Amino acid sequence: MKLKFSAADWAYYEKSGLSPEEYYNKLVELGYTGVEMVPQERLKIAKSAGLEILNESIFADCIPHGLNRKENHPRLIKKIRDSLQIAGEEGIKALIIFSGNRMGQPDCEGMLNCRMAIEKVLPDAEKNKVILLFEVFNIYNHEDYQADNSRYAFSLARSLSSPFFKVLYDIYHMEMMGESSENILPVNIAHVGHLHVADIPYRDIPKLSGGIDYSKIIKSTMKAGYKGFWGMEFHSNNPIKDLADAKKMFESFLM
Repeated sequence: MKLKFSAADWAYYEKSGLSPEEYYNKLVELGYTGVEMVPQERLKIAKSAGLEILNESIFADCIPHGLNRKENHPRLIKKIRDSLQIAGEEGIKALIIFSGNRMGQPDCEGMLNCRMAIEKVLPDAEKNKVILLFEVFNIYNHEDYQADNSRYAFSLARSLSSPFFKVLYDIYHMEMMGESSENILPVNIAHVGHLHVADIPYRDIPKLSGGIDYSKIIKSTMKAGYKGFWGMEFHSNNPIKDLADAKKMFESFLM
């Protein structure tokens, strides 16, 4: 079993203090093979370094105003279709989408509305060969977000039953919500499209003595057959060192 690693561009690029060419080449030197949410102006540079562009995200305003409300569907469906086409043309593997905030709405209603919208864009995802990644968040960083638990996301994935719809399971967010990723990920592995990692409660670098036991999570998840990336998305003031250290620690868990 070999781990694959990616780095979220928003978390590390600017704080690295490096030029785009230096930064992406450094990631490759560290052994990273994927990069996430890269702005359009740096896509070619990241690709030239040999990195796989794993995903992009629809705009941030779609996090609170998401697919769980029908009134958002006309705007978001067009945005998703346009983004899927661009991602397909650029060779980007996935598009991140969001539930939206509850605002008093029952979860069952929100889930049904999400499903209705996603069913309309799944043919576009398949046509462009781009996976829709449905992201889960905690309510401490994203107050009132509806998909604040993995049950919501995995239930949606099972109901859609499409290889072009997967869950972006953020271990930091779900552990903040009290979930046991060690137990939840293996039984839902068929519906997991990508993983994000950070420690709790401060969303900093994972540590041996941290709030999340990544040793157990990595072993159980890989044993269950996970073949995707472990996406680093933690806060850091020294990103190159921390990305190297996190990768080294994760790899040591499988030795």
